[in-house]
Parts: sequence; structure tokens; C-alpha cells
Amino acid sequence: MATNQAYGAAATGEAGAAGPFLVQTDQTLTDDDARRWLTRPACLGRELRPGDYAMVHRDTGEIRPLRCQRNGCPDCIGVNAFRRSLAVQYVKPSHELTLTTTDLHAAAEPWPQVQDRLRVLRQAAKRDAVALGAFGTYVEQGAKSGMTHAHIVVRDGQRLDFDWLRARLVSAGFAARFTYSALRSDAEFSSYVGKSFGSYATKGYRDDAEDALRLNGGRVGHFSRGFFPVGVRRAEVESLAAWGQTNQPSPWTMRVWS
Repeated sequence: MATNQAYGAAATGEAGAAGPFLVQTDQTLTDDDARRWLTRPACLGRELRPGDYAMVHRDTGEIRPLRCQRNGCPDCIGVNAFRRSLAVQYVKPSHELTLTTTDLHAAAEPWPQVQDRLRVLRQAAKRDAVALGAFGTYVEQGAKSGMTHAHIVVRDGQRLDFDWLRARLVSAGFAARFTYSALRSDAEFSSYVGKSFGSYATKGYRDDAEDALRLNGGRVGHFSRGFFPVGVRRAEVESLAAWGQTNQPSPWTMRVWS
């Protein structure tokens, strides 16, 4: 097995709880029943048996089971979200778009309605010969108002006629209020990633994974065809490798438990 795993810098959390860690080459996996959110047992607490793969810290000797990589696992969802966010950054989106709603406040499971409205918007763009680019969508709700809104990172986006966009958004079921802006420079993109994007693409899944999964239909974002030219799994692998080159080598190595 060629999987390499890298654990986070903090080996344990409060009360000795296992901290998150990364997977270098394996894909993240979504449970078949994604609508049930965090239903799997925490994988880092399972008992190791002879023949199981385990991760060993070369300095402390600490041993952990191999991650299950499921979005429904409380030990894995935060790391899966981080891997996906790295892949999004890796393809360098060109624009960011935020869409709002007026009728989905505090909706229990808003993604199906948001998905339908995005489909209507893209169909209208196709009819009108407007290139919207490829979307990566994350759904959030305001902490105070409960307003459901969609944060979208756009790959290969273009300058848009805002009057056209506003009319088509309202026709699709969104509110008339939106924001759309280009990420023109590396500095501007880095600032966006570190602030806005990081808060909903990674932090939300770490702070309240149950809620983030509820809002997003059990998934770590939704991506239209073409957003990841090499495929999402390969983008995760390549982006994690690039990230690893700028950080200290992982002290964790894989071994067969005996």
C-alpha cells in the first residue's frame, strides 16, 4: 500500500483527544448515506489488530490507526475539508460570487433548493450564450439571521453584465442582492483564501461539522464539471504535495501493526 499520511502539528486536543491528520495520496470518501451526517464512530479511537495499518510518530512513538477518510467520521471530516480547500486553491479560481436568498432562512436542508436554482441559472446562461465558468459552491447560514447564502468560487470566470445576472438570479429564485468580483492578483487571492474562503470551506467543518454537512447535503462543497481539470482526487493529491513542500516534513510514518 502506497498511502502516506501526515498528521497535524497538534497531536492531541483537549483531554487528550486525537487531533486531525492528513492523507497524502488516498481520496476522501463520502458515505453512501450522506444525509445522516456524522454517524460513523471516531476512527482514531478504534482498537488496532495485528495486520492493521497504523501511523507511528517517529519522535514520540505515539501510534494511531489509519484514518477511515469518511465524511461521516468526526475524526476525518475536518481534514477532508482541508484537503478539498487545498485543491480549490490549487486550481486558482478567477472570481468569487456570493448569492443570497429571501425564502430559505433557517432552512433545515437548503442544498437541494440551492442546487435547483443554480441549475436554472446555468441553463439561462447557456441559452443567452453567457460563460459563467465552473462553480465550486459552499452553502452557509447567517449566525443571527439564519439567511441562507451560497459562496461560490469560480474557475475561468468572465466579466458579467450585472443587470443580466441580477435578472437571471431573481428568475431562478435567488435574491437580487449578490457580490461578484475578480481575484486579480496572487496577493488578492491569498487574502481571499485566508479570510472568506477559509472560514466556510475549512473552519466551518472543523468548528461544527454536523451543521456544515447539513447545509451542504453531506458533502464538502459541490463542484461543477471542469472545476478540477485533472479531477478532484488528483487535484487533492497534487495540491497536498505542493503544500507539503512549503511545510516541515511529517513526523508520521505508516507501519503494519503486529
